[in-house]
Amino acid sequence: MPHSQTSAHRDSLKGVRLARGASPWLLPTVATAALSLVRARRSRRAAAIAVPTTALAAGMLWFFRDPEREIAQGRVVSPPTAWCRASCRGRTGGPGSPSS
Repeated sequence: MPHSQTSAHRDSLKGVRLARGASPWLLPTVATAALSLVRARRSRRAAAIAVPTTALAAGMLWFFRDPEREIAQGRVVSPPTAWCRASCRGRTGGPGSPSS
């Protein structure tokens, strides 16, 4: 029996970690979103506040995620080297070196 999309999505989230140092920004934002969602059940005004705070918390969780990364095999593109080849012809130093 093949995996459903939700099962595959759930499996892809197993190894997701948050970046180090994210908690000072995430904890107050997520706590505010949770509180606003609880209060949203009581009034429409609180519900209007819950939508953007929850969206902000979700965006911050997405921004501060720290997925596993792999080093690419083969050629690696290096912008500083390519930039220097195009603009530093005849110079011996790199982009930050003083010119004579």
